[in-house]
Amino acid sequence: MALTDRWLLSMRVDRLSLDTGDIDGKVFSSGLDLIYQPWRHVSIGLGYRDINFQISSVSEDWRGKAQVQQSGPTLFLATSF
Repeated sequence: MALTDRWLLSMRVDRLSLDTGDIDGKVFSSGLDLIYQPWRHVSIGLGYRDINFQISSVSEDWRGKAQVQQSGPTLFLATSF
C-alpha cells in the first residue's frame, strides 16, 4: 500500500505444506515492512519477519518432529530495474 509517493507499507503471509507418506513438512512465513524509496530504482526498508519450519516423520527409520522458529527485525536495501 502506497502511503505517499516515497513511502510504502508492505505485508505478506506465505504457507507451504508437503506430505509425502511418512514425512510431513510445513513452512509458514509472515512479514511487515515500511519502505522508503528515495530514488526511482533504490529502496530502503525496515521490517519484521516471523518464519516457522516444521517437519515430522512416522517412518520406521526415524520417528519424531523437528521445529525451527525465527523472528525479529530486518533492515534491507533493494534495487529494481
